[in-house]
Amino acid sequence: MGILRVHLPKPSCYLNTPYKETVSFCAYIRGEGDRTERIIHIISALAEQTNGDAPEMMPGDLYLAGGLAAGKVIRQVYPERRKLKTEEERGYVRVTLPEMTIHTVLTVTQKEEESG
Repeated sequence: MGILRVHLPKPSCYLNTPYKETVSFCAYIRGEGDRTERIIHIISALAEQTNGDAPEMMPGDLYLAGGLAAGKVIRQVYPERRKLKTEEERGYVRVTLPEMTIHTVLTVTQKEEESG
């Protein structure tokens, strides 16, 4: 059981990955009032661990507490822009993360910002 699960039984955001020594994430909120968005960076340390090689890998699934993500659009914005597949699961929204090499950036925004 991970340290987060021990000390924070129900985190608002967590990454379920088979590569716990390699893949991590960072999340923060940008904007004010009704125009806020959550920015999430998924980061692989594989290039550092292998002296520069960074093959594509499936990083796993990101889980966001329902209050953070329910009814919102979750999109990859870097390295390419696309809406991601989500599914509600036990009080969380599970985000199926796309294949990645070193860095992926996601946004969680309101529905009306879905175009583009």
